[in-house]
Amino acid sequence: MTQRGSWLEAALGAGRDGGGGDAGDTGAPEAGESLWPPEAAQLLATMGSGGAWHPDALCQATGLGYSEVSNPLLRLALVRRVKQTYQGYEAVM
Repeated sequence: MTQRGSWLEAALGAGRDGGGGDAGDTGAPEAGESLWPPEAAQLLATMGSGGAWHPDALCQATGLGYSEVSNPLLRLALVRRVKQTYQGYEAVM
């Protein structure tokens, strides 16, 4: 049994609307709502196939702050859309 407000519920997106966890709420995105922040698409478009990028270089190229770059990079790495090398992050096409 999970404790209400546990990390698992937070990770799955349960109760993100603050409605008290309706029984029919699956945590799935609404129609037209993306699982990815818009910064993730912007990072992939900027990275293209141009080799490895350091997060600081991505900040400069996109005009985003470090937290707006690092969080989507981590999520993209977890689903293998980018890979981290010793030189930086590379987009996986």
